[in-house]
Amino acid sequence: MTSSSKNKSLIILGNGADLYCELNTTFKDFLTQENNNNISNIYESLKAIKVCDLSLKNIFLTSKYEIKNHKFLQKIYRFPIYKLLNKNISIDSFLDSEFNQDNSNPKEIEETKNKIKQEINKVIETLETTMKDISEMNFWEILLILMDQTNGSWYDIETCIRDFLTMQSFLSEPDKSAIEYIHDSIRDLNSEEFFSLNEINNYSPLNNFNFRFIIYVIINKIINDDSRKLCLTTIQYQSFLLDELHEFENKFSDFVISEVDKNNSRNDKKHYYRSMNILIRSLIALSDNDKANILSFNYTSVNPNGEFVEKFKNIHGGIYLKKQKSGNINKSNVIFGIDSNTFFPIKLGQKSIDLIYPFTKTQRVIELSTDYKKESKRVNVIENNINEIVFFGHSLGESDYSYFISIFDYYKLHDSKLKLKFVFNPKRNNREPDDNDVRNARSRQAKKISNLINRYANTLENKSHGKNLLHKLLVEDRIQIVDIRDVDTKEMWKK
Repeated sequence: MTSSSKNKSLIILGNGADLYCELNTTFKDFLTQENNNNISNIYESLKAIKVCDLSLKNIFLTSKYEIKNHKFLQKIYRFPIYKLLNKNISIDSFLDSEFNQDNSNPKEIEETKNKIKQEINKVIETLETTMKDISEMNFWEILLILMDQTNGSWYDIETCIRDFLTMQSFLSEPDKSAIEYIHDSIRDLNSEEFFSLNEINNYSPLNNFNFRFIIYVIINKIINDDSRKLCLTTIQYQSFLLDELHEFENKFSDFVISEVDKNNSRNDKKHYYRSMNILIRSLIALSDNDKANILSFNYTSVNPNGEFVEKFKNIHGGIYLKKQKSGNINKSNVIFGIDSNTFFPIKLGQKSIDLIYPFTKTQRVIELSTDYKKESKRVNVIENNINEIVFFGHSLGESDYSYFISIFDYYKLHDSKLKLKFVFNPKRNNREPDDNDVRNARSRQAKKISNLINRYANTLENKSHGKNLLHKLLVEDRIQIVDIRDVDTKEMWKK
């Protein structure tokens, strides 16, 4: 038996591989399939809150009547939420309680009150109109649109989830998780004593209009005209966010299934599974090997066959499990999550980290592996006879660093002869790339590779090995960056 037949490649696929095979599964594709109107509603709501904030600040700065209570502005910002929680409260009664303490300038006071009332009523009217549809959306869809991720990659999406849960999206030095801040904010806003408070924390995330909108959305989704439902614990808010994440994953799973079915109904020869098989054959052709194991970060499947693929594994679940889900409707068959080794904000305590941990991919994969009794879930694609790893279509984002570090550890990357080949696609938006596009794509890929290798190098006990790892791989010609057009040729499609 020859050496080439003994050794195999390990091919790691990301969403870019599905896109290359003309499967339209970007976040934007998923989001815009049915939510174009809802996207507009979210932007309209957020714009209304921003305009209200600016208008109120302008009123306070230009008003002839000097408002002595400097915390009043922060209180009035929160009034739309307070009104949602306490439907009997009116802006008139609130303003009267604040301004009637001073009768020195009745005309100026009345003028200021009317201006504030006008702005508050406008934003409440907009929110009440748009929220009817928005509250029917999934929470994570709303959040990702809110954070302007409609054009982001799936890595950007998972980063956004991480930054939300750790509150890095809203605060420079968060000391609690988003779950705790949500709990505390709704608890305080639901208190009858809230507007009698003389002090409001200047560093509260409620000062951020994005966070106020999130609180408004959560209350709308939970309350259902029963404010008692808001007396929840942090664990219950955690469960709410996890349930919403499971629903989000299931919706995406249905979307991918529909896209695969749509793609495979094409009359030409370039349907999804044929395209994927040709792609894999092209990636294997990078080496002297004739077979490969596949580790896929996608949710689509590549059926193992004796000719090219020996073993295949969806690390984050797959659409083929859709009909084999457990009876628990709060479980999903695909996974979105954050890296368990993510760098948490320095002030975040263990209690906060424990609340975030169920959203990590590690915890989610454990749940998935115990939920589904599928043989392929137990397939081990990490074998001793792997002599090269080929990456294609993966963003190499931090949310998956833990997997890559574990793989590099298994093969003792520093001391072995294992080769790493990173294949990139310079083509964007179905436009043929020019030389500048190719240079930029190669440069972006090189930066991601450096970040990944250097992060792994920092985990090595031998610091001198870690310091020179990237140079060692380059000197030994064990790391390559390859343009997919150099390996996926027209001849491949004729076979």
